[in-house]
Amino acid sequence: MAAKIAADTYKGDREVLFVNIYIEDEIHEPKLEAWAEEYVGLPMTTIRDQDYGASVDKVIEKRRYMSGVKGAPCTTELKKRVRWGWQRPTDLHVFGMDVKEEYRIDQILDGEPHLNIWSPLIDNKLTKADCFTELSKQPGFTLPKMYQLGFHNNNCKGCVKAVGAGYWNNTRKHLPDTFNKRARQEEILGVALCRLSKKDTNKYGAQVIAQMRADGVKPKNITADGRLRVPLRYLPENAGTLKDLGIGDCGFFCEVKE
Repeated sequence: MAAKIAADTYKGDREVLFVNIYIEDEIHEPKLEAWAEEYVGLPMTTIRDQDYGASVDKVIEKRRYMSGVKGAPCTTELKKRVRWGWQRPTDLHVFGMDVKEEYRIDQILDGEPHLNIWSPLIDNKLTKADCFTELSKQPGFTLPKMYQLGFHNNNCKGCVKAVGAGYWNNTRKHLPDTFNKRARQEEILGVALCRLSKKDTNKYGAQVIAQMRADGVKPKNITADGRLRVPLRYLPENAGTLKDLGIGDCGFFCEVKE
């Protein structure tokens, strides 16, 4: 939607490029990309990282780090550095954050205050549901697979910046190989991606801590707000929720709000 608005606004007046940063860990849908090119009216330019094979797993393996309070190295290595090496100082960057995601634009500007950004969905007060409603009217449109599986963003499979139990249990349900891989990576590095809600900490915390101690694993700390960090291999299957986006059944960036 953002690319379509930009193309309609500037085509003929400025050079407009429709750009995708390739990530190995995303679900790739060539038919949907071809549809997008036709809808936007521009060919898709694909750029990609060469140092890590565009792979989140390779970043984790080489950097020995998954994510933290300042984000994840895969975002910097596979997306930002690729864009930095490709962009020009005079570029106007058009991002598809919706009206509920202004904080994501703020996050980008905090790190890149000189970046020239336009967010047409925010300017037009469009939500994700608005966009999907409009796009569903177009012949040949299909909802990206990650949305069909109930995820709120079309991010990488098993996004390492996700902390919610609902997200990880949905990953375990629909993408078990990815879930098990992230659990193994956590174990190797001695970290825990998931953080239970206060309610789930009260409900499952003692059980989880007992299981970890029985396995000789030191329990992760309960945070100041009363939430327990849980390695994925100890995540209770009924913990967490993943609220419906309300978009029916029909990313350039992957910064996600915790």
